[in-house]
Amino acid sequence: MHTITHRLVVVALLALVACASVLSYEPTASMSADDAKLLIRRTLEEQPPGFGANDIEVTDEKLSFVRGESRYFGPIPTTSYTEATKFYFEGFKSAEISGKRRKGHVVWVFDEAGTPRFRVVVPTEEGAKRFVDALYVLSMSARSNAAER
Repeated sequence: MHTITHRLVVVALLALVACASVLSYEPTASMSADDAKLLIRRTLEEQPPGFGANDIEVTDEKLSFVRGESRYFGPIPTTSYTEATKFYFEGFKSAEISGKRRKGHVVWVFDEAGTPRFRVVVPTEEGAKRFVDALYVLSMSARSNAAER
């Protein structure tokens, strides 16, 4: 019984720390759609090792990119994977900005169902907020365009 109680306390503390490390931010439409697309592309191009993105495409409607990583044992590749992401701005619901980590602030992007779709690492808190603003601007634009159709 003591072990179960101890584990519950540890889990509760970890959950509390995780909640405390998310920055509260309400996005604003602080840039044009063209500036937002440029900012999103540049942020993905500047990802640190392990988070890098390739084949980045940012349109009025969607963001798509590919992440891949190979691991080597000496000169021989032992594992590799490729993860393709296609995210329609109309489905953007929210983003969470982590507190400062070793490589920067991690921004998690969620769709309308609350499913985490992708993450990026941004060196500064201000940069992370601007990235969220860019997603917000393009989501508002995509929703407006969809309503006009």
